[in-house]
Amino acid sequence: RCVQETGINAEYMGYALGVLAEKNPEEFQAIADHVIQTLRQAIQIPIHSQDEKIEYGNAQDNSVAALGKIVKALGDKVNFQEILQFWLKYLPLRYDKEEAIHQHQFLTEIVMQRPELVLGASGENLPKVLSIFGDIVDTKISNAQIKQNIQTVLAQFMSNDSTKALTLNAVQHLSEIQKAKLQKLI
Repeated sequence: RCVQETGINAEYMGYALGVLAEKNPEEFQAIADHVIQTLRQAIQIPIHSQDEKIEYGNAQDNSVAALGKIVKALGDKVNFQEILQFWLKYLPLRYDKEEAIHQHQFLTEIVMQRPELVLGASGENLPKVLSIFGDIVDTKISNAQIKQNIQTVLAQFMSNDSTKALTLNAVQHLSEIQKAKLQKLI
């Protein structure tokens, strides 16, 4: 039934589930699989009309953010890699600015600390990650700390021969705006 909710109710549902996972991870673990499945279904509900765009965007952002909070709170107690890949697919968040900043911060932290989890075994997610970075830096869905983290990540990538080659290749697939924004950080 929660999956069929739209608008403000779905926005609050996603937000509340994320907060529940953050505040009570031990208790939340018992329902985590069901909640994750429900959130994934809710995120994939198509928008019905452009009149609903803002409400839909806020609801989707909060559901995606809830997945990020679950991953952060429960870590390896859930199917971390699968959820992380699904979560990454729906970034950057664009409607809920506060949640966007939290989730984009979390993304930069994971990439700094354990890049293999986000980038994939052979760097297959690097173009997506760089695209997100290029979209968010110097916008309202970012902040100075996120920008600094992105600079750190780019410096790490450029200082390692294998990730440098992957990074330079991935940058070729970005828009000119994304390239220019990231180039300023290198």
